[in-house]
This record gives sequence, C-alpha cells and structure tokens, in this order.
Amino acid sequence: MTASFQAPEPGFEHQKTMPTAVGPEGLPSETEIAQSLAHLLPPILKEKFLCDRPLEIRPVEFHNPLKGHVAAPVRQVWIRANGTVPDDIRVHQYLLGYASDLNFLPVALQPHGIGFLEKGIQIATIDHSMWFHRPFNFNEWLLYSVESTSASSAGALFAASFILRMARWSLQPCRKG
Repeated sequence: MTASFQAPEPGFEHQKTMPTAVGPEGLPSETEIAQSLAHLLPPILKEKFLCDRPLEIRPVEFHNPLKGHVAAPVRQVWIRANGTVPDDIRVHQYLLGYASDLNFLPVALQPHGIGFLEKGIQIATIDHSMWFHRPFNFNEWLLYSVESTSASSAGALFAASFILRMARWSLQPCRKG
C-alpha cells in the first residue's frame, strides 16, 4: 500500500467536476438492504451482513451481490461514520482508508452481470494507493465514486474519489484487484 499524507500548503488548485448523484437523504442503507434480503443470504454470511457496522453506506443504485445484472463499471455510494468520530484528522483519515476498500472490487463484475457473492467468484485487493487532497469530516456524508477502468487476465484496475458534498475532492484511492 502507498499513501500520501502531505501537509497542507498553498499552491495551485483544480479538480474534476463532481459527478451527478442523488443525495443520501431517502436512500436505503446497505444494512437496510441486507435486512430485506436476509432470507436469501447463506447462513454463513448473515451475521456479517446483518451486524452493526462502523460505516453507514447508502448506494445511489443497488447492485445485488447475490444475482448481478449488466451495468457500466461505475458505482456511487454515500458514506459516513456510523457514530461520532473524534475531532482528530488522523482518525478520520484512518477510517477513510478502511472505507476505501469497500465497494471497490465488485464494480469490475458489473459489465459481466455477476454479483460478488455468486458461486465461484473470488475477489481480493492486490495493490492499493491513496492520496489525501483536502481535509474532510467523516461525520458528514462523502460521495464515494468508483470506476473500473480495465479488466483483463483475472484482474482489474480501479480509480475512485471521495468527494465532499460541497464538490471538493478529498481522497483518491486507486487499486488493483
């Protein structure tokens, strides 16, 4: 893993425009979705998917992990801490580093109509890099936008962004899986 924790300093600034996404209000959380699918979950996975989680995640579009459908290799979720995070930027960065490993790898399966919990599917992170661009508060919603830019030889490359609601880029993780 490679991570950049550069100290803030003045300089030129620019960024991509914020992707279009419905806000988190009114979207069901992944926990609520898992509860509605509990009767379909294998017993070994029920506890993992139905327990309290450290993060609240609300998908902009639901992708069923048990039965995929063909979609572009792009996924957006709103994410924030599930509870109050102390006022220490390092704790916020640690949690966002953890969060950056979620909702990444299944995106490469979407163009093939496969859910990540379907029989015979195995996914794992091989390499991970992160660049923190701007300060953020993980008690507030961040849009996590993930794209798989290429898949070949049983691997995929991903690029993502965590974007503040005010359309400011905060963290960019990249991953090979």
